[in-house]
Amino acid sequence: MKKEFRKWGMLIVGLALALASVLFLIGAGGKKIEVVSYVRRDRVIPLDRIRMRSMIIVGFRVVPALVHPEEFSVMGKLYLNDREISYDRITALDGSAGNVEFSISMSDEDLSSGRPVFIPDGKYTAEISLLDRENRIITSMRKTLARDEIARTFNDPEGDFQNYQFAKVAKPSAARDGEFRHGASPNCGSTGLISVFQKGGIEKIYAHTVPDASDCVEAVHIDISRNEYRSFTFGLRAIQNLGMVFAHVVDLHGPAGHLKTDVLTVGAVRQLDEIASLDKKNRVAQVVPAPRIIEQKAVSVAKDQTQAFWLTIKVRDDSAPGDYSGYLVIESEKTTVKKIPLTVRVLPFRLADTDIQYGMMMDYAFYELDNSEWNKKDLTLLKKSGYKLYKDLREHGMTMIYPHSHFYYRTDRDGKPVLDSLRASLIAYRELNFPGPFCWYIGHLIQTAKPKHPGSILNYDGEIAKRRLRHLLVKYEQIADEVAVPRGKLLVQLVDEPDPEDRERFAAGKELNKVAKEMGFKTLITRAWPDVDVICTDVPVDDGEAKKMREAGKHWWVYPNAALKGKNLSYTRYVFGFGAWQRGVNGVVPWTFQVSQGSNGNPFTVLDGPEVMVAYPDVNGPIPTPAWEVIREGINDYKYVYLLEQLIASGRKVGNPRAVTIQQQLEHFKEALGKGPGEEEGQYEDWPPASFDKRRNQIVSWALELWQESGGAWEAEHRPWKR
Repeated sequence: MKKEFRKWGMLIVGLALALASVLFLIGAGGKKIEVVSYVRRDRVIPLDRIRMRSMIIVGFRVVPALVHPEEFSVMGKLYLNDREISYDRITALDGSAGNVEFSISMSDEDLSSGRPVFIPDGKYTAEISLLDRENRIITSMRKTLARDEIARTFNDPEGDFQNYQFAKVAKPSAARDGEFRHGASPNCGSTGLISVFQKGGIEKIYAHTVPDASDCVEAVHIDISRNEYRSFTFGLRAIQNLGMVFAHVVDLHGPAGHLKTDVLTVGAVRQLDEIASLDKKNRVAQVVPAPRIIEQKAVSVAKDQTQAFWLTIKVRDDSAPGDYSGYLVIESEKTTVKKIPLTVRVLPFRLADTDIQYGMMMDYAFYELDNSEWNKKDLTLLKKSGYKLYKDLREHGMTMIYPHSHFYYRTDRDGKPVLDSLRASLIAYRELNFPGPFCWYIGHLIQTAKPKHPGSILNYDGEIAKRRLRHLLVKYEQIADEVAVPRGKLLVQLVDEPDPEDRERFAAGKELNKVAKEMGFKTLITRAWPDVDVICTDVPVDDGEAKKMREAGKHWWVYPNAALKGKNLSYTRYVFGFGAWQRGVNGVVPWTFQVSQGSNGNPFTVLDGPEVMVAYPDVNGPIPTPAWEVIREGINDYKYVYLLEQLIASGRKVGNPRAVTIQQQLEHFKEALGKGPGEEEGQYEDWPPASFDKRRNQIVSWALELWQESGGAWEAEHRPWKR
């Protein structure tokens, strides 16, 4: 009897399972896969050498929607001219939409030569299949595209440069490059071999720039505080062929002996092509050579050619104040061609971080850690590379970290989000002692990105986005706690530039921001929203707009993206320093440091398209640009203002009448700052290049006076998040 009962029981269970399987297949029947978007993102990856890869990200949607998406998986294959070249798999869906990514090798050659790099030409076919629990294909689709149809942005032809023609122009106009033809004196007190000159300390110097008599340099004087970096540019004009030339600093001795420095370098500025103008209708770009990259190596200088250099010095924290004398020496292959007296005055101050937050919006330092193609050795190199990048940010005055998430919601085999890049970013942030907040941008993970990007609003599902967001924020807090980053340091950005006319993204941002606030997270939005903790806007056009932002009652940051292009270095320095002080902002966070994810081919040329490179990628760490050095000078401008304000406050506290007088003078000084420079080269307004050091010298003079009256006992304090 028991055997009979067991037999019938097993039969019933078997029939039930069979029926469930049939119902499952019926439920999965009639499905189809739609392609929502497709983009190409070129990647610059520093491993043992710089390598280039590309990724094609295809956004898809299953229709009708899956009732139980966790029961399905997705397989993707990419074919080039009918040959499979890449594969991806999503083992656990959390909804009816997703993204597959296909990695493509582009180049392992030396990129510094400036050779354009593109993905191979041909016919690309993406095949996406929906599979059941038994790995049976339920439905498939194929999308075939020519190479030129796969752009950096989706349905946005202006964002891609594969079909552009590039016309090289020998040099920019005299108005553009700031040449001074009146009274030009190429020999200005030269040795018969070279003329050495400066144009305001930060002005761009081209290969054809001719010095004016007033630009000539016979001696160099630098004021510097302990633990401060100082950088400035100078040029030499060759009267004869010089061959290979390099510059360096010797001696630097004073009453206290040899000057202690952490950094003392003189780098040669190499010219790279940059786009001078775009004819978008006819897709033609005019390209000119421009001073773009600072390298620590000798350079060849021919007759009637100008070569620019950047000198960078950092005085050690324990250096004794006083004057130190030495020489700036310029040598060719066979002889010393110029020795210029160099005096460094070490001030009795130590510069501190201020009440303004500085960062580079949406960095990609550790992005590659979330990709699955790397072995253990590669992952170690990627972590070291990201750490060097963050170290460089800190050394250039950045106080906060602002990483970009993966371009879409990527999961592991168990369906959990891959967040290795977030963990590495938080660890480096803590170890390098960034004093400001850590802001994680995750719009792509919750599908709120702009329609032209991967992870875009085109595949947005409100319920799935909220569920993902809650899980991601729990993981964010958990990982931060594991690596000892306090929760109070954490910020999150959920959507980028949500304008009211972009209704779906605007509504999604409001909806998701509410979820984050309910979970106790501080939020940032790149618009002037009243319901966030930090508002981040463009640079205000006038004092009235700035006043409105200051009175909003929120932390107000700006993102002056044009400053990173380096077209007008006066503008770059101004917006990070005196301009930030003048407008009363709480943070300066332009986009972005390096477009190493989503570049237009080789970053060392614009002949395959331009990209933002404030410092160029290298296995030994970022290679600086003039704009990057000037950004630090701007930050230091404000550090001196901040130092003076604290000295004034300290003096007033002890009843020093001179502190009251200097405070009044500083207020008048601020009111008289005048009109700031424009973004384009030569648009100096009230801020020609030489004016920055004159204004800083006045601040230093007042600070020295109050320091001496305090008996040198005062020390700067750091007060983050306050103004």
